[in-house]
Formats: sequence, C-alpha cells, structure tokens
Amino acid sequence: MSTLPALTNPSRREFLKTSATGSAGLLLAFCLPAIASAADSPEQVFQPNAYIFINPQGDVRLVVTRSEMGQGVRTALAMILAEELDADWSRVKIEQGACDPQYGDMTTGGSMSIRSTWDPLRKAGASARDMLLTAAAETWNVSKDECSATGGSVIEHKKTARKITYGQLAIKAASVPVPKDVPLKDPKDYRIVGTKRARVDGQHIVIGEAHYGIDTKVPGMLYAVVARPPVFGGKVKKFDAARALAVPGVKKVFEVPAVEMPPLFGEDRKPDSGHQHYLWGGVAVVADSTWQAIAGRRVLTIDWDNGPGAEESTEKQRATLTELLKTPGKELKKVGDPDSAAASAAKTVEADYETPFLAHMTMEPVNCTASVRDGKCEVWAPTQNPQAVQETVAKAVGISKENVVCHVTLLGGAFGRKSFPDFVVEAAVLSKKTGKPVKVVWSREDDIKADSFHSVAAMYFKASLGADGRPTAWLQRSVFPPIGSQDDVAAKYGSFELDMGWNDVPFDIPNLRCENGEAEAHTRIGWFRSVSNIPHGFAVQSFAAELAHAMGRDPKEVLLELIGPPRIVDPRKSQNVEAFPNYGDPFETYPIDTARLRRAVELVADKAEWGRKLPPRHGQGIAVHRSFLSYVATVVEVAVDEKGGLSVPRVDTAIDCGFAANPERIYSQIEGAAVMGLSLARYGEISFKNGRVEQSNFDGFQVIRIDESPPITHVHIVPNGIDVPSSGVGEPGVPPFAPALCNAIFAATGKRIRRLPIGDQLAT
Repeated sequence: MSTLPALTNPSRREFLKTSATGSAGLLLAFCLPAIASAADSPEQVFQPNAYIFINPQGDVRLVVTRSEMGQGVRTALAMILAEELDADWSRVKIEQGACDPQYGDMTTGGSMSIRSTWDPLRKAGASARDMLLTAAAETWNVSKDECSATGGSVIEHKKTARKITYGQLAIKAASVPVPKDVPLKDPKDYRIVGTKRARVDGQHIVIGEAHYGIDTKVPGMLYAVVARPPVFGGKVKKFDAARALAVPGVKKVFEVPAVEMPPLFGEDRKPDSGHQHYLWGGVAVVADSTWQAIAGRRVLTIDWDNGPGAEESTEKQRATLTELLKTPGKELKKVGDPDSAAASAAKTVEADYETPFLAHMTMEPVNCTASVRDGKCEVWAPTQNPQAVQETVAKAVGISKENVVCHVTLLGGAFGRKSFPDFVVEAAVLSKKTGKPVKVVWSREDDIKADSFHSVAAMYFKASLGADGRPTAWLQRSVFPPIGSQDDVAAKYGSFELDMGWNDVPFDIPNLRCENGEAEAHTRIGWFRSVSNIPHGFAVQSFAAELAHAMGRDPKEVLLELIGPPRIVDPRKSQNVEAFPNYGDPFETYPIDTARLRRAVELVADKAEWGRKLPPRHGQGIAVHRSFLSYVATVVEVAVDEKGGLSVPRVDTAIDCGFAANPERIYSQIEGAAVMGLSLARYGEISFKNGRVEQSNFDGFQVIRIDESPPITHVHIVPNGIDVPSSGVGEPGVPPFAPALCNAIFAATGKRIRRLPIGDQLAT
C-alpha cells in the first residue's frame, strides 16, 4: 500500500496492455462526470481521476489522485469505492497516482477531497459491481436479476446458492460494456462507509515502509541546499565559494536565479503589476550528501543586496495596520442602516483584535528530488498541487508541461505550504544546471525563514446596543495583506478571504456592515490550514463573548441569540455582495443553515456541561464557526495559576460535517485541530526585524509539547444521513479553538486576550 519511489504513471494504453497480460483483469476508469469503459479506444479523450483494478487473485486496487498528508484521505476514498463495489475490505489496496491530465484536478486543499470525489467514486464502484454481476450471469447462463453481490468480493446465484469470486470474474467482466445509470446502494445496506476504519497505510507508516518525499533516492543523485536571501526580495551581489568547494564531498557551488512562476490562482495577473510568487534565488551548494552540502553552505561568503525589504519590521507593520484600521474601508456587505442605528445607540462596545504571521512548521520540511534530462523532467515531491508543479517546472527549465512527470509522495504534514511548488522548481533548476538528478532539502531554519506565511491581520468591531441591551447595529473591519499579492504585488484588498467568516457572518442583526481596509504585502503570503477563517473566527467569536459580558449575560445564550432563529442566510442577498464562492460548491447544496449552527452550539454545550461549577481560576469558553461548509462549535476549559501558567484540562468539540464517511478520521482531525489550535494561540508568531524573520527553529516558533496538550479531547459528531452531503473536516476544527480558549481565559481570570499569540500576556 506504500507509494513506490519509482512509481510511474502509466498511459491508458500501457495500463490496458498490462491488464491484458499476466495480471489480466477488470479495469474501470471513472470520470467526472461520465464513466468510461476499459473497452473504449485508448485514444478516446477523457479525464479519469482514478482507477479501479481487480486482478484474477481478487485484489482491488485504487489509484488515488489526492495527496495524503496525514488526513487519511486515501482510506476514505477507498472506503467509498469498496462500499459500492461490495468488495472485501481486506483485499483493497491503494497506489498514489502520478500527475496526469487524465485525472483532472489533483489539487488537495480546501477540505474537499471527499465531497469532490464522492459521486464519481460511488458511480465507479456501482458500475464495476454491475459489470461483475453481468459477467456472473453470463457465466452461469442465468438472469442477472437472480445474482447478487454478497459484500465480500463474491457474486451469489440466489436460486442455486452458487458463488463465484470477483477474481474469477475479472477477465470476463473486462469485456462487459459499462452500464449507464446504475442504481447506487441503499445507505441502510452500507457495511463500510459510515463505520470507523483505521488507515489503510497506518502500519506501513509506523514500521517505516511508507515513502515520503525525503525518502526518495534515484541512481546518480546529488544533494543540494541553497543559501537564500535573508530578506524577501533580496539578491546576491557577489559570493566567494572557495571555502565551500574545499569541503569534502562538495561538487559545485553556483548562483540560483530568482525564477518567476505562473499565477497559481487560475486567473491572469494585472499587466505590469509585478510578481511575488517566485523562486527566492540565492547560492546553491551541491554535494554527495545533504550533510556535506550544509557544511559547504555554512562556510560560504555571500554579500547580499537586501533591497527595500530591509526596512520592514513587525513593529512597523503593526503600527501601519493599526492606523489603517481607524479608517473606514471598502464596504463589502451592508444590511439595514447601521449609521442611523449607531447614532441612536444607548451603549457602544468596541474592540480591536490582531493575529500574527504564521509559519506552517510541517514535521517534514519541504524537499524534492528532480531529474532533468533530454528535454524531460521527472520529479518526486511531497506536493499538494501536482498540476502547479508541471506548470512552474516547465516554465523554469524551458520545456513543455507534458514533459514534466510528477510523482506525488506521502507528505509529512502540509497545512497549505506544499501547495506552492517553489521547492520543486528549485530542484528542477539545479538538476538542469548539474546534469544530474538532485535532491534539494530545506532545513528547519530554511523552511521557517523562507516560508509562504499565513497573513497577519487586524480587525476592528463596534456594536451598538439598544435600550433593552440588545445589539441593534454591528460594524466589522478587517485589514490584512492579501494572498492575491502572490500574483499581483499591487493587490491590497482581500478577495476570497473575505468569504471566510467575514461577509458570511451568520448573525441575526438588523443593521450590519462588513468592511475591508487596504494593506500591502512585504513578504510572501500563502495558503494555511483554515486560511482567513483563523483571524476572522477569532475576532468575531471573541467579540460575541465581549458583547455578552457588556450585556451581563451568559455567553452561550448571547451567541445563540446572535445566530437567531433557524433560517438560511444568503450573503448574495445583501447589498454590495455580488457573488459568494461558498468554498467552490453550489449554495443550493450547501447553504448557510443557522439551524445546523445552533445545533452544534447546543450539542457541545450539553456535552461539555456548560455552566458547571469549576474550581477557582478555571473557566469555560465557547465559540462556533462555519467553514469549508461544516459547522463546528468548541468549548474549552482552562486553568490559569497565580503566576499566569496556562493549562487546558478539557476540550469538547461538536462538528456537523454532513454525512460522516469515516468517523475515525473525523475524530482524529478534530483532535489534531485542538492541538494545533492551542499551539498557534499560545506560541504561533513570525516576527520581522530589519526585514529578516527572527525565528529559526522550534525554539523561536514554538509548538506545544505532549505535556501541554489537552489530556481530554471529546469529539461529538452530529449524526446525519446520506441525504446531507459530506463537507469539510480537515480545516474546520481550527477556527473556533482560539476564541473559545481566550473566552475561557477571561472567564477564569477577567483578562481579555485580543492579540495572538497569548505568549506571556497572562503573566503581566
């Protein structure tokens, strides 16, 4: 089940040819939206995104086309397939598909792997099952209606009790035409989907058989590290390689150009706007081992031109954002007449919130092995975005993207960082330069200082309370350097980020305004787990608790009152909101349903025993957030000692993610979100001084240790039938954690945390 380092992605002709020899069997390509037959001409144009293969031995193979980074997607996809196929789960095997146009979009992100492949996988499994039934009926010369799949890769003839295995039928079934409109299984008959299943690759990972990017080895390979500019936008003025070349094992030292990359957002950047998404450039040291390359880099002498970025600092950035926050921003959403309501307010509540730049800190730093030869390039990469790899590598080394083969390895964590292909381009450029396969490894320090950071953000809130103490108007303003600056340095306003917990705030307030202020990016801004839901969720849910305190009422009850009665909230019906991306899915399928939001709050409050008597200096905090089409509510219990020491004895989280395909992985993802959420809230911050990132390793960008993690983490899955489509799981658990944590700190100490990370704020 592990990914092989030399696994190649066969063409459809080669795959069919293989199945026609010693391992002949049933091959079914499933497409979006149509399903194509193995009997179709190999030249037929279509875009399958995975394959089912059943060999004469009865093994079922699924070629997975989503990246596995610890979320368990390979297990979930295999479960969906095996369910409709009525396969023996113990016989299901997986392989990771290399990048190929036939698979369509292979990007892994946005918590959409299951919902984007749910229907195609079910149809593929059901069609394959039907073809096996047809083959069995023909073998026995009976009616297909008299045959049934028994749930273990076996077909049974009801009248005679004869049985035949999928393996025995594989060759015959390969010639059966693919049926149309095959009925899917009744959910009441599910045996696999909806049950807890351990990861299919778990054992291989534990015993060290699994293949991560950093494990790749190819014949004749060299190793490289790069000394990159210490300041974003900097360049090499000159360098002296003499001492580095004297290090045993060092082969070459040369300058790496700052290669510009194509836009990665599916749209062209503005003419002459400049481009920030590019290879850092610097000086490469190539050697016989990574250790020798690092030793050579250590003694390099480089004179850098740091450019205008050397003037940047966290203090300067904070002052700029604070000033921008005072100025009315671009109006994004308007409900009612907020100005009139504010003018007649009996009481006004205001607050500012701030979140910092964040680094991804994946356990496996970025790395890539590339081989450029004879006008072709082959790469082995832990990437979330193999199509971007093809596009960017092709441009960087001057070949067509059809000549770039990308093998997707296991990812030792990603969180969005590995959706950017800069590290892959680096390896390809060095391979072309040396004429050898090259593995580029980024050290932990490299990974932190040259990351694509989650953006800093500042947010302002103002609520007007009427004579009855209830909110009559609500203003929220957000300012942050946008991700769009990657493709357009002139970008100053957010785009899709504003549909992540901002324009879609689901509160039942008669007068509401959402704004976005302009801000420039002075470093690389990139994707991060949960993206802008992190700052927006923190600010909105913290301010909701502040309102509850100003009103002298219970935070949970005020939160439910702000959400209002069960209804569908459609941001498109508000003034100034022209479109609402809804995480890439139809709003009609995934509306903003406050009934589900309320249910998550009520469930977690009940399970966490909200309002129970706690020891002194203990407190509970609650928060809820909709992101990636799921609804997540969290209650955090904290304990703060007299010296400001913080511990989190218990966390309860309720998640409504539609139909739960594999509850085991949902538990795992939400438990992990609690750990990551606590780590980011307590310690996560990237700061700048003289344009340089001040952090360099876990000592500066700290992550929580085992003894700091919550000892009790309860996950409560809201039960849904298959009629409620599955939604995101990997990211939605993070946004409500920080506000629930900080609200709990206020309940325990009376100290309000409005700026993250918490750091030593409790000690002052």
